[in-house]
Amino acid sequence: MQRFVVAALLLLGLALAGLSIQRTGADELFVRVADGAFMLGDRPFPFVGANNYYLLYAPPEMTEDVFRAATAADFTVMRFWGFLNGPSVNDIAIQPTLGSFDEGGLQHLDRVIVLARRHGIRLVISLANNWEHFGGREWYAAAAGSEDPDDFYRLDACRSAYRAMLQTVVGRTNTINGIPYAADPTILGWELMNEPRCPSDPTGETLTNWIAEMGTALKNLAPHQLLAAGGEGFFNSPSPQTGPSDWTRDGSLGTDWDRIASLPCVDYTTCHLYPEHWGKPTDWGEAWIRDHLLKASALGKPMVLQEYGIRDRSSRNAIYETWWALLEASPSSGSLVWILTGNRPDGTPYPDFDGFDLKPSDDTMPLLRNHAQRMRQRSR
Repeated sequence: MQRFVVAALLLLGLALAGLSIQRTGADELFVRVADGAFMLGDRPFPFVGANNYYLLYAPPEMTEDVFRAATAADFTVMRFWGFLNGPSVNDIAIQPTLGSFDEGGLQHLDRVIVLARRHGIRLVISLANNWEHFGGREWYAAAAGSEDPDDFYRLDACRSAYRAMLQTVVGRTNTINGIPYAADPTILGWELMNEPRCPSDPTGETLTNWIAEMGTALKNLAPHQLLAAGGEGFFNSPSPQTGPSDWTRDGSLGTDWDRIASLPCVDYTTCHLYPEHWGKPTDWGEAWIRDHLLKASALGKPMVLQEYGIRDRSSRNAIYETWWALLEASPSSGSLVWILTGNRPDGTPYPDFDGFDLKPSDDTMPLLRNHAQRMRQRSR
């Protein structure tokens, strides 16, 4: 820990002096990818953690409550929404109108990063949403005068606003601790969009090109931090074995996992897994994970099961254990469960809106802690 603090202060001094950060120094602090695996210094960094979408706009005590629960579970990574576009939530917004940004909202983002650093948690920050919640691509398109959400990828006004957001957020210096975001190893990586899709172009060309363009721009701003596209893992490769009607593989959602994962700007690959929600049997998830692990390994990149959930609490733990075993057997993986929540300021539990909620008292949490410890043993 002392080495971490001293090196962080050195990086801060260099940044304040206007000097560049040399790669040899950054390697000791930033999570990186080498030989297809996450690395921290000279050791593997397979990680276990969780998702939470409300950290940005929740009262500080709610955010800290989640980080305390994550630390108690031996989690090392949290993924959360670093965007809030359009109407404010709890008087907080990041981009209230297209291409304009609110300093007050950005300071709340500063606070989340500082709290995560205090608790020893690294962050994956998602920068946009496929869905309408919190101002997704539909909001961008509507603000630019279009009723087609897929115009988010095409219209110059949307692309310019997204690039401005990259400059504003990724290029920001934290007002609380004075550390530039791009020089803060608390940020493990950035995600271009949560669950990007473009169903109007089933070839996958539109989405792949957008990810290549915006991913390259982000990596120019933050070369020491990792980048993920943020996808659910849907393929564009129907075959006699899967059948042309399998929507997870037929390209109908405008995604092409193989092409996106192959992009030079994409440092690690992702998939999501919700068999009940997707109309699949729960044992289907095992092949889904294996397929992504094998393909990622062939590309020389890690694979993160970055969202997963089972609503049926009677079978949840057994299913999770099966999935975790596959990840633990891989030399280059990570897992982020959906969703870890805590209490509201009045002490009442945060509502379980989607049926996947995990709280510190849930019987899944000790098992997750064991999973985290087993993954961590691979770094020793």
